[in-house]
Amino acid sequence: MHADEAPTADDDLVRHLVSDQFPEWSDLPIPRLAWSGRIHD
Repeated sequence: MHADEAPTADDDLVRHLVSDQFPEWSDLPIPRLAWSGRIHD
Protein backbone atom coordinates (compact mmCIF):
# COMPACT_ATOMS: atom_id res chain seq x y z
CA MET A 1 0.00 0.00 0.00
CA HIS A 2 1.22 3.45 -0.88
CA ALA A 3 1.06 6.30 1.64
CA ASP A 4 -1.75 7.99 -0.34
CA GLU A 5 -4.02 4.92 -0.50
CA ALA A 6 -6.99 4.48 1.80
CA PRO A 7 -6.73 1.74 4.42
CA THR A 8 -9.00 -1.25 4.06
CA ALA A 9 -11.22 -2.94 6.64
CA ASP A 10 -11.53 -6.68 6.87
CA ASP A 11 -14.90 -8.43 6.97
CA ASP A 12 -14.79 -9.00 10.74
CA LEU A 13 -14.20 -5.32 11.46
CA VAL A 14 -17.02 -4.22 9.17
CA ARG A 15 -19.40 -6.76 10.69
CA HIS A 16 -18.45 -5.60 14.21
CA LEU A 17 -18.96 -1.91 13.36
CA VAL A 18 -22.33 -2.53 11.71
CA SER A 19 -23.45 -4.71 14.60
CA ASP A 20 -22.51 -2.06 17.17
CA GLN A 21 -23.98 0.90 15.33
CA PHE A 22 -26.95 -0.73 13.58
CA PRO A 23 -27.94 -3.89 15.47
CA GLU A 24 -31.10 -4.26 13.38
CA TRP A 25 -28.88 -4.72 10.30
CA SER A 26 -26.45 -7.19 11.87
CA ASP A 27 -27.98 -10.19 10.07
CA LEU A 28 -27.80 -8.64 6.60
CA PRO A 29 -25.10 -9.75 4.18
CA ILE A 30 -22.16 -7.41 3.70
CA PRO A 31 -20.93 -7.69 0.12
CA ARG A 32 -17.32 -6.92 -0.63
CA LEU A 33 -16.95 -4.22 -3.28
CA ALA A 34 -14.36 -4.46 -6.03
CA TRP A 35 -11.34 -2.23 -5.57
CA SER A 36 -11.60 0.58 -8.08
CA GLY A 37 -8.14 2.07 -7.78
CA ARG A 38 -6.40 4.75 -5.86
CA ILE A 39 -7.89 7.89 -4.36
CA HIS A 40 -6.81 11.13 -6.04
CA ASP A 41 -7.18 14.56 -4.47
